[in-house]
Amino acid sequence: MTVSRAQAIATFAALIAVTLATSAMVPAPVVPVPVAATGSAPGVAAEPVTLDWKTMAALNYRTGEMPESLRKLNGVLVRVPGFMVPLEDTETRVTEFLLVPYFGACIHVPPPPPNQMAHVLMLKGQQVDVNLWDPIWIVGTLKIENVESPYGMVGYQVTGQRIEPYEG
Repeated sequence: MTVSRAQAIATFAALIAVTLATSAMVPAPVVPVPVAATGSAPGVAAEPVTLDWKTMAALNYRTGEMPESLRKLNGVLVRVPGFMVPLEDTETRVTEFLLVPYFGACIHVPPPPPNQMAHVLMLKGQQVDVNLWDPIWIVGTLKIENVESPYGMVGYQVTGQRIEPYEG
């Protein structure tokens, strides 16, 4: 497939526009949902807690130290924005992928630090469409634990229930 110079420039300009637009993503602050207020079973929130990358960056991936506000989210249903990095380049639907905070992470550049990557494994082998270009929300149960990936150490695991288009 031959790509004209004009097509290449247009694609590059679109990538820059998406990157600039999504670099300003400011997710809602993390607010733990009190279990008693939701009427849910102990330890299960009815609505996911929105978690941002700034909060996730507070994890010291070398020592495991973290603020209590982050520790309380271990095992909780969360909603995290980011970009999908599939672990199998040839697939159009996947059951696992990395979630990263910015477009292009892990692609021909050094990967983000472990506290800025989440390994997502979809619940019950559910397949989701690969989306390389647009930001998404992953909704799932957070586990704060280092995992080895093809891109290095990852500081978080998410058992994904669903993905949603990012709407800021």
